[in-house]
Amino acid sequence: MPKPILVTGSHRSGSTWVGRMIGASPQVAYIHEPFHLDHNLGFCGAQWDYWFQYICADNEAQYRRFFEKTVRLQYNLIPSWKLVNDAEYRRKVQGDRAFFAKSRAAGRRPLLKDPIALFSADWLATRFNMDVVVMIRHPAAFAYSLKKAGWFHNFRHFLDQPLLMRDHLHPFAAEIEEFVAGDEVPGGGHGRSILEHAALLWKLIHYRIATYREQFPHWQFVRHEDLSLEPLAGFQQIFDQLGLDFSDTVQRKITDYSNEKNPSVEPSLFALKRNSKANAYTWKEKLSAEEIAFIRAQVGDWSDRFYRAEEW
Repeated sequence: MPKPILVTGSHRSGSTWVGRMIGASPQVAYIHEPFHLDHNLGFCGAQWDYWFQYICADNEAQYRRFFEKTVRLQYNLIPSWKLVNDAEYRRKVQGDRAFFAKSRAAGRRPLLKDPIALFSADWLATRFNMDVVVMIRHPAAFAYSLKKAGWFHNFRHFLDQPLLMRDHLHPFAAEIEEFVAGDEVPGGGHGRSILEHAALLWKLIHYRIATYREQFPHWQFVRHEDLSLEPLAGFQQIFDQLGLDFSDTVQRKITDYSNEKNPSVEPSLFALKRNSKANAYTWKEKLSAEEIAFIRAQVGDWSDRFYRAEEW
């Protein structure tokens, strides 16, 4: 079986950009976010109760068979009334099945692009012998991106996963519980600001990334900023370590998606074409000095593991 690839890390860290550029290789079959709560069940039949679902040896029996099919590029045909009664859905299913079948016949490597899989990355890599690329992004850039998107996070999705808390997030249990208690507002809404949400989420995600660097030094750990400033050189290193051809076609696509003719700020939340160099430090212009200082204080010295003081 061709060796699978996992692109994960912090969300809003360029994981989709990286996944799509690697996916430009004819050696690869791109699969988008199988851990997303609203993912394509044809590509992976597992269904989730939580954002950042955690899978380990203690609960893998519920999920392993689904990923065995995914990494073999075997389409999961779910019987559905839509398949019979919805022509658009039927065409989509037929197209997805054909994509898996052609990719499997061509011997392509399945590429799972999914930041939401971060806490299960070690299980995926170990069980399915995956090559792993982990994306990292500056705390202030991450916070600005979430602020722009208006994305809060329900931290109960961590507390309600006892295996995740036991194995990885127990050092932060009291902090998460206190945060949740202060964030839950009767009637809905949030008691905490979006920057507070972003800072705590960044800290938890990058704490796990820091432990991954110690456990799996052969994985690739890529800072969004470094790749944005030198996209061709950065992607060549990624491709080389993955054993993929860094062809002229791939290089042209990378240049097309990152050159200075593209907008410096993405025109929409999920737009991929941008001036990557200008985009790398947009947060310095969009966040106030007070907001940046607040984020830095919230993440504490965890940011020092990834960014120097002068990078603030």
